[in-house]
Amino acid sequence: VSIVRQGVVLRVRRSKTDQSGKGREVGVHKGRRLATCPRYALDRWIVERGSWPGALFCHVGPVGRVDHARIAGQSVAAAVKAAARRAGLDPARYGGHSLRAGLATAAAELGRDGLAIIGRTGHTTAAMVERYVRHGSLFAVDLLAGAL
Repeated sequence: VSIVRQGVVLRVRRSKTDQSGKGREVGVHKGRRLATCPRYALDRWIVERGSWPGALFCHVGPVGRVDHARIAGQSVAAAVKAAARRAGLDPARYGGHSLRAGLATAAAELGRDGLAIIGRTGHTTAAMVERYVRHGSLFAVDLLAGAL
């Protein structure tokens, strides 16, 4: 992780779409509001976590004690489900992949280019990205915006 003026640069060493470990860098922009700013959240987490070497995202025990164990994918899914529950949503409908699908969906609804979405998600084809885009409405994307 590198913190830069524009936000954060993440070096992803290996992923589901990069089993060989070629790696890639992902730029994450700062948010316009502190409450939704990834860079601010990361800064706060680093203060909470401490400066010891090891996994950036590690286990936090029930009383807030941070230990050195790397978090598991199940922990991410549990956090997403808990957030869905607090928001009044059915947690059974959400999990770790909801984060990826939410990013792809929001980007598509904002009219972002499919190649730009692929660059962020690490997918290898536009067809795979389309599987992650979950339009909630027939009117989610206005293809003729500005023309009518």
